[in-house]
Amino acid sequence: MSGLMNLFGSGQSGDNANFQYDPFKQKKAAQQRPAQQSSFQQTGIAFQSQIQLFHYDAATKENQSYGVATLSMQKTAAGDGFQLLAYKEKENPYINFLIQSSLSWTLRNKIYAYLKDPNGVQWTMTFHDPEIAARASITFGSIISPITDNTVSTFDITPGTGDLAKTNDDVVVSYMGFSGNNLPQTGGKFDSNDNFKFTIGSTKIIKGYSIGVDQMKVGGCRVVLIPPDFGYGSQSIPGKIPPNATLAFFITLNSVTSNSSPETPQQQQEDTTNQQQVPSLSSQPAKPPTTANQPQDHQNDQNQEEN
Repeated sequence: MSGLMNLFGSGQSGDNANFQYDPFKQKKAAQQRPAQQSSFQQTGIAFQSQIQLFHYDAATKENQSYGVATLSMQKTAAGDGFQLLAYKEKENPYINFLIQSSLSWTLRNKIYAYLKDPNGVQWTMTFHDPEIAARASITFGSIISPITDNTVSTFDITPGTGDLAKTNDDVVVSYMGFSGNNLPQTGGKFDSNDNFKFTIGSTKIIKGYSIGVDQMKVGGCRVVLIPPDFGYGSQSIPGKIPPNATLAFFITLNSVTSNSSPETPQQQQEDTTNQQQVPSLSSQPAKPPTTANQPQDHQNDQNQEEN
């Protein structure tokens, strides 16, 4: 039983590290994994992994496949920002531009990222599995919206269209949690949970987690970055979370139920050292990208998930 399960009881933590879906068929899982986490300081590479790359042609309404390519988010040569590259040969990249707030990054069905570049060109990237897609999204989100002034930072990856979550609501989420001590690169995944239930604002959850989920809409996916003061503070979970850890979560809001019996302010000021969990991954693979999938077309997303 993990440290997090000891804190919250059995049955709420289910790390599914052996998720086997491989959209590339001919590639081994080891070849798809991100670059070694320890290399960031030496190389400036915050994220790197193989993907399947597609370019959406608006004239033909079809996706043009570029096959397997390398996606990299790394420091610029001048060290004054981060650039996103997608290439087979690094000297001749398909994509090469600065990562900035004007870019659009949307994730669908856990492994398909839709990126609209500064020229309005839409690219689709298929990741090997949901964890790699989550790591890429956290890296992208932490570059666009880093932690500042020791406050919780959020970046919406997929806007939700359902009910709004607010303080005192009961919610069910899926999530993955990673060490954020070396952002924008993610560290080790310390837990995951695909069906985690809690009340926003509850003292049984670290404060930063409630802040991160507050104001999400059902169906939405969000990157939540939590500094130590809003996380576990000086506490640690051996082998999982070190003292004074920055945390990086990838959260999907599954449902919201209004709570008619909110906690009193006195209850909310009690010790918040109890800690939460993280979501396990679904073993149901999503369908490959189709030609008409636009990030703005949420109805298509629903139809794909129902098929």
